[in-house]
Amino acid sequence: MKVIVRVPPPLDKRHKSWRRDLTGIDSSKKDGYAFMSDHWLKSDRLEEEELGSYLLFYDEEGSQKNKEPIVRVMKVKIPPPNSSHAELEEVMRAEGWDWALELRGKVSALFFQPPEARDDHILIAISAMRKLVDEERSYVLEYLNQED
Repeated sequence: MKVIVRVPPPLDKRHKSWRRDLTGIDSSKKDGYAFMSDHWLKSDRLEEEELGSYLLFYDEEGSQKNKEPIVRVMKVKIPPPNSSHAELEEVMRAEGWDWALELRGKVSALFFQPPEARDDHILIAISAMRKLVDEERSYVLEYLNQED
């Protein structure tokens, strides 16, 4: 199930930053290319992502001469009540130039969770989405009744 999520802006606009969705890990690589992705995400914009999917955020912080990467893996969570945008939860983080090797094994484990762990999130999401649809339906019906 796809949900709308706001991709956060860079931590420091003076330095390099990028965002990607995560689809898997290529364990034969030891740098950022180990993190497989379908597409790049635009910072500070709305994107449509699968509920429960993982996103990789790369930012550099510090002075021009002494900047270091901060890399966060975020999970797309169920939208809170009365919100049309899903939440992002930080599930892991690495700081420094060895971030790819620090995160590669941990991120790989995320893609091999037992099916029952994934199903619980899907059932909760379906319930939340049904509630949002019911709220929208009642709003539309109320609006249409006002026009009569």
